[in-house]
Amino acid sequence: MNYYHVTNCNRQITVDGLSFQFAPYDHVGTWMGVYATSSASEITALDAAAGNPKSSITTLTQAEYETCIKKKVSASNSYAPSLALSTPTPGVRQPVASAEPVDSNPNAPTLEPEAAPLDSVGAAIEVVSVQPRLKK
Repeated sequence: MNYYHVTNCNRQITVDGLSFQFAPYDHVGTWMGVYATSSASEITALDAAAGNPKSSITTLTQAEYETCIKKKVSASNSYAPSLALSTPTPGVRQPVASAEPVDSNPNAPTLEPEAAPLDSVGAAIEVVSVQPRLKK
């Protein structure tokens, strides 16, 4: 079994007519991915790509591959999407939770911003047209 890594697996990668979909495991600007294969034709194509310095494909050891897979598992277990939508009701003031004072001074002020009525927000927005200056 041979193991490979790619720095951008957001798309399917094609090497020598073979298409590869690397398994994403970590997001650092783009999704990094790993791929394992025992197919001789895939190994030949991926080894050739890994040897090209312009390719983002590199070879991995089995231990490195397993470390990446563990990151994938731990990352997927820590993700819990919020199912509740937080949209304000028009014309209703939304409650604002006051923050605890940063220091231990109980008299320290806390900020509680006022929610603007939704119908007055449009009056605060002004559209300005800017004309470019021509160089003389």
